Amino acid sequence: DGSLRLWRGRLRAEGGAAGVGVCAGVCVGHDGSVEAIAAAGSDESEDAWLASGSHDGAVRLWSVAAAMDAADAADATAADLAAATPVDEGGDSLGGGKAKRRKGAAVAPPPPPPPPPPPAERLAPRSILRGHSQAVTGVAWAGISLVVSASMDGTVRSWDAATAQSSHTVGGLKGVQALALSSDVRGGGGGGGDATGALLAATGHDNGLVQLWDARARPSEAAAARLLSHTRWVSALAFAPASPYRLLSASHDGCLKVWDIRGKLPLHTLGAHGAAKVLCAAWGGKDGRAILSGGADCRLLVHATAHTEQ
Repeated sequence: DGSLRLWRGRLRAEGGAAGVGVCAGVCVGHDGSVEAIAAAGSDESEDAWLASGSHDGAVRLWSVAAAMDAADAADATAADLAAATPVDEGGDSLGGGKAKRRKGAAVAPPPPPPPPPPPAERLAPRSILRGHSQAVTGVAWAGISLVVSASMDGTVRSWDAATAQSSHTVGGLKGVQALALSSDVRGGGGGGGDATGALLAATGHDNGLVQLWDARARPSEAAAARLLSHTRWVSALAFAPASPYRLLSASHDGCLKVWDIRGKLPLHTLGAHGAAKVLCAAWGGKDGRAILSGGADCRLLVHATAHTEQ
């Protein structure tokens, strides 16, 4: 429907009931389906930004800090009400419905129901980045001030988030379906995230190709390497959090592949989804070395890895 929704909720405690999510905001403005989103900022930062790419060919930037603050306030109010459980004269809890009432003890009225969550705030984009001629299929942040986007038009564009201007364009390969930035530059300023260093990007294509780019190089020199092993549409890419050289790819050929981008062949190939398409993939776990994947077989899988990062 062309919108983004922001959700806040508590994760389920071990052995407890499932958490309930509350919609804190709705980002409205795209004229086509939303194909990609990426977040910048953190809980320790006053800035909280989203970038979204759409089938309408535009990238939109959203400031979501206010909506998140409102959701936090609502969560705090609900927690305070839950903590205020009434008790009878003997100190027995009346909120759980299981305690036995002593004879003659006064019965307190049941606690009032929690207030309904506040209506979701409707957010308008702060900036619209125009330049792609076809659907935007990937977006990523390199710090808080630089956005990178990839499109079906075959280009990878770098954008100054403050001015909404495209600062660099590379590419030329049609059918870009996925984008990832090296962990050396994601999150603000490490390694190639400075003003003069390399900006390593990986794109996945509908013919099974994974292409590596220096997104800051001259267009004639930007193509760094090609990784050839998938046989169908590459649906997702992710660099490992602990290594700028370890890349995960997922494909409609049913396989996940782990690459060291300094080589030409995959280190590992996982076919856990069988003949079903792999639709999404990410690194996870406490140490960032587990592999998560979702497929057209309606399964979400967790794959353990034991490799050593170099």
